[in-house]
Amino acid sequence: MLSKCGTFSLFQIPNPQNPAFYVLLQFTASISSLKVVWRKDLKLDQAIENDKKWRLCARVVREVSNEPGQVIPLRYLEKRRERLRLPVRIQTFLAQNPEYFKLHGAPGEGRSFLELVTWNEEFTKSVIETRAEEESRLTGIKVRPGFNWKLPPGFFIRKEMREWISDWMELPYISPYEDVSHLDQASAEMEKRMVGVFHELLSLSIYKRVPVPILGKFCEEYRFSNAFTSVFTRHAGIFYMSLKGGIRTAMLREAYKGEELVDRDPLLEIKDKFVEMLEEGHRQRAAQLRIHREMIQKDMELMAARNKDSNHHEQIQHYENAHC
Repeated sequence: MLSKCGTFSLFQIPNPQNPAFYVLLQFTASISSLKVVWRKDLKLDQAIENDKKWRLCARVVREVSNEPGQVIPLRYLEKRRERLRLPVRIQTFLAQNPEYFKLHGAPGEGRSFLELVTWNEEFTKSVIETRAEEESRLTGIKVRPGFNWKLPPGFFIRKEMREWISDWMELPYISPYEDVSHLDQASAEMEKRMVGVFHELLSLSIYKRVPVPILGKFCEEYRFSNAFTSVFTRHAGIFYMSLKGGIRTAMLREAYKGEELVDRDPLLEIKDKFVEMLEEGHRQRAAQLRIHREMIQKDMELMAARNKDSNHHEQIQHYENAHC
């Protein structure tokens, strides 16, 4: 006998030893067969575009600051153009946090590994779990940890996909810090955990966005397949994948209102001051160019006036000579 239960098909097969007992065989549609067409989001693309100029400048400033006397020949800087795309030096990060990390061995010299020196149990609470606890405290009602899911205006998905997402959202939240070695790689629960991991990684970043190639480096550690990028389009109400700058960047939708971050990290104040310095430099340069153009225009007008007076004087002289 075949029955339907949500998005699952159930076959009930009588047990020959006990007619009253049924063995249930559950068949689930393959998650990989559920597709959502990627759609451009202009606002979130613009959020990346807005930071492009200052990021490039910041890399150059950092490179020069690391040189003796904070001076570097341009030819040397030119040779490092490709390398300047690397945003973070891991050694520096491990050194602004010695209370948490210790590096054994040197990278590139045999086997090296990172040791976690101390551990705080609060670290095992994800952003989603912390948010649910806070809401429970404020409302006095137990709030179940879950994802915020919202599509931008004008974005629609097929009915089949909406039903699958609705059922998927009802599955229990799986913390990215849980041991999931018992889960089937192709199960909906594993998909739930994968979304939770990426949500946590993006939430922990300053801009709530990370280039997809960097996220791909976590595949082996978290047992993700090479097709993990489809999760960003399949769960378009949670993530957005921008193609700006020739690189795919995963973004957390709930972290943005339009093209602006909802909760700005205090570190971004440094960036804001840097942007102000850049803009002030542009204003000063524009003012200098304007003054220079005005001076040239005045010189040209003065030369034109002198030429006019000279021509007029020559005409008078010619007239007087003609009538003498």
